[in-house]
Amino acid sequence: WTMFIEREELTHHPVIDLITRPNPAEEGTTFLEGLYTHLLLFGNAYVEANRLNEKPVELYCLRPDRVTIEARSNGWPLAYEYRVGAHMMRYPVNEQGLSDILHLKLFNPLDDHYGFAPLQAAQMAIDISGKDIKIKNIEGKEFFDKYGFKCPTGVRGRNSDNELYKKNMNWEPTKPL
Repeated sequence: WTMFIEREELTHHPVIDLITRPNPAEEGTTFLEGLYTHLLLFGNAYVEANRLNEKPVELYCLRPDRVTIEARSNGWPLAYEYRVGAHMMRYPVNEQGLSDILHLKLFNPLDDHYGFAPLQAAQMAIDISGKDIKIKNIEGKEFFDKYGFKCPTGVRGRNSDNELYKKNMNWEPTKPL
């Protein structure tokens, strides 16, 4: 890892050490892979900072499906709660909005507290398309039984196939050949 302060490149710094080895169980690349995966699959990623003398000395990714946000009356977070079975850890958020939890989230126009995962957007697009195609068996008998012809297997843009799909499914490719 490389870090710059103004124009000076640093090769040794506590932040570099923390990212290189965020905790005793993980190296930096594994930690960051988990962080990015949580963000893309859930729309949220949570990092717990364990501190010594107010400085972070360890970082842990928390599973987003186990985190809930308790809101203040004004809508801002009051605390993060992390549940594993019957055990619950509560991480308060102070008046300045600081906590031992760093919450990374993707934009969500429908929720103030939780991010919107790209897969959720894709699921909504599939749900609202009105098509009842089972993707797991798109090349099989179910597709033929439902629509009366074989599934798309040829080169995108073949006019004969496109007319058939448009007529029977009200669907056509969006990109020309």
